[in-house]
Amino acid sequence: GATVEVYEKAATVGGTTAVSGGIVWIPAHGRSSDGELTAEDAMAYLRAQSLGFMDDELVETFVTTGAAMLDFVEDHSDLVFEVAAGFPDYKPELPGGKPDGGRSLNAKPFDLSRLDDWRDRITSFPADFSNVGIDAETRARIHASVDAESGDYCVAGTALIAGLLRGLLDHGIAPHTEARATELIADPLGVTGVRIEQGGRDLHVRAHRAVILGTGGFEWDHRLVEAYLRGPMRG
Repeated sequence: GATVEVYEKAATVGGTTAVSGGIVWIPAHGRSSDGELTAEDAMAYLRAQSLGFMDDELVETFVTTGAAMLDFVEDHSDLVFEVAAGFPDYKPELPGGKPDGGRSLNAKPFDLSRLDDWRDRITSFPADFSNVGIDAETRARIHASVDAESGDYCVAGTALIAGLLRGLLDHGIAPHTEARATELIADPLGVTGVRIEQGGRDLHVRAHRAVILGTGGFEWDHRLVEAYLRGPMRG
């Protein structure tokens, strides 16, 4: 297998995902109680959403490999995904849309005590859940299934990140935090590494196979929205 290093700009891991609802949208899979969700329906829905600006080859790759990705993550970590009940597509009225849901999945509750020293190094979730529109009553129902168990269970985006982090640690990969990527290192044949700033040091990390960039959301940065999104975000 590959030798992997993970570099995180922040002091904690998880970013906005850790403080989100943690929903993973996989449009074609066989886990729905209503039967298999087909790639054909998924492509029709995404074409209707894209207003003609879709890269069919790229999107088809996403649609047809999503189910295998879920299997891979579950096989190599302790994460378990389940279909989010009553979570429809955002525009279920479009061709291929699913008004009864099935394409949205979430991670099952995860015991934070299993992270040992990394337990408090996940981006923290506000106590009132207000940033994802969950009130106190709903929060209580979310936790009801694990209240009787021992441990310190988390849900939503925190559970997703905690499970992924435990998987990394189990494979001997400890993320480097407060490590900011500043530049891709390249030669005429392609990208060969990345430049990292960490603790006042300038590090050049060589990649033998690839560099994968994970970016956060930028919906509230007007300049980036105008530069990189094809359609209006608001209005």
